[in-house]
Amino acid sequence: MQSRRSQVRGLPDPPAPAKEEVRAPTPSVESPAAPQPRADEAERPGLRDARRYAGDVRLPRTMRLSSALYEDLGRLVRELEDQGYRTDRTELVHAVLHYELPLDADGARKLVGRWRRLIAQ
Repeated sequence: MQSRRSQVRGLPDPPAPAKEEVRAPTPSVESPAAPQPRADEAERPGLRDARRYAGDVRLPRTMRLSSALYEDLGRLVRELEDQGYRTDRTELVHAVLHYELPLDADGARKLVGRWRRLIAQ
């Protein structure tokens, strides 16, 4: 059966897209030694293990962000680049979330409460 494309325009059907093969990351034979936590990291029990990010893919996600916070991120990135430290907004947000994201619902509730009080002023 011909597609509408070939019927109306007289064009051949495009080839079917190749199915993307999704594979889990292959574990390495040797796992690198875990770096020793810095003093400020050691103070946070339950800090997420950095090995979980190995081979992780950064997927585009839709998330609303205040324009003021977005501008602040951009300003910080530009300041860092002016000092010769290359980064981007995504890396900066990942760092903040990794080190500052609450590790439990109670901590998240307190943090959101602080945010809501701030924007209610």
